[in-house]
Amino acid sequence: MPAGTKIGAGRTVALNDAPRAGLRVVVLRWLLAALLGLPTAAAAEEYRLAPGDVLRVMIVASPDLSVDVPIEMGGTAWFPLIGPIMAGGETLQDVRERTADAYASTSLSQSVFSGAGLPQLLVESQVHVSVASYRPIYVTGDVSQAREVPFRAGMTLRHLLALASAAPPRDTARPVSAGEVEAAATAIAYEYTQIWRQKSFLGIASAEDYDRIFVTRGAAFDDLIAVEQSILEETIAEIDAQKQRLREEIARTEARIAVLGRQRDNETEGLALDEQDLATVQGLFSRHLVPASRLTEVRRSTLVTASRVFQIDVALENARGQVATLEAKIVGIDSDARVQAWNALGQAVARLHQRQSDLEKLLAAEGASPLEGVSVAQTEVTVFRKDVALPPDDVMPSLVLLPGDIVEVRRRAYGAKIATPESEANP
Repeated sequence: MPAGTKIGAGRTVALNDAPRAGLRVVVLRWLLAALLGLPTAAAAEEYRLAPGDVLRVMIVASPDLSVDVPIEMGGTAWFPLIGPIMAGGETLQDVRERTADAYASTSLSQSVFSGAGLPQLLVESQVHVSVASYRPIYVTGDVSQAREVPFRAGMTLRHLLALASAAPPRDTARPVSAGEVEAAATAIAYEYTQIWRQKSFLGIASAEDYDRIFVTRGAAFDDLIAVEQSILEETIAEIDAQKQRLREEIARTEARIAVLGRQRDNETEGLALDEQDLATVQGLFSRHLVPASRLTEVRRSTLVTASRVFQIDVALENARGQVATLEAKIVGIDSDARVQAWNALGQAVARLHQRQSDLEKLLAAEGASPLEGVSVAQTEVTVFRKDVALPPDDVMPSLVLLPGDIVEVRRRAYGAKIATPESEANP
């Protein structure tokens, strides 16, 4: 008989304990049951940055100043050249505006020759601040291993438990349960989604890579795919945005090169006239027709013009070098991302082999089908935000999580009485 389902912090979730042939997603069964009702997702409050978050500042005019900046315990983030900015307790938009204003009022000195420098003023559009990484979400309690789950924007409680593959520690003194088998199957599916995402990013994914994810069918597997698809799209969008900002800076620099080129043509023409004037005055001076002061004045004018031509040449060379650096950086973004994807792919394949081995051990335990004599655990989920437990009515599968949240999973001992609507009505 179908079991009733209640989901909330510190509240029991009753599950159906009738075994079925094939693998069933028991450890996350409450997620599927919750989908039968209307969603009650709590909208995430406007996020305030906190110590542990890492900001990324990108200054397209000066790649050397583009770095990751952690928010320290006191809430400050130390940016190159401008120093500390208070970020803790602020929104990302607030920090972006204050950082851009601070850089916009700062001039950068670019090396031009023998330690000399030409000042360059930044504009706000050249400064981009984003979040490189948020504080993780912590999963603890009756899970195989307490762990940190990297935060992604829009992550819900349903997504988190799908990624965490929460399952109780294995008790070798009792028969293998369907819940353990399903947790192992979900862990395998998770690694397959990782492999599929990395291969998709690299452009080598096949339909078979996608089909492998479905070790069995269930809401958990759909959630895994949804999360990985979001991560893939977010990664590609961020890479495209970085390259677009660099292309825009290249366009601005090339426009400056064009202006400098016209200035050089004008100054070169003026220098030629100054040199002709100097030759004429020198001839007159040799015949004592002009005073020495006139010759000195013409020489000084010629040297000033020559100096301006030299400075423009240096600025042109500097700008052309900046274009080359920015173009190399665009290529480097793609190259670095692909190297990271290949590394992540290798790690996922290695973990997959371990997950498959774990599942085989469970299936081989005591030489019996793990789906016989199943006993199902009752699950209680509590979410702590800023060290305060959220109200039980808010803790639904669709709850939008925030960085730093702590999710505690509690499961009743195997063999405990399972609550059903009938048992509650007839105690």
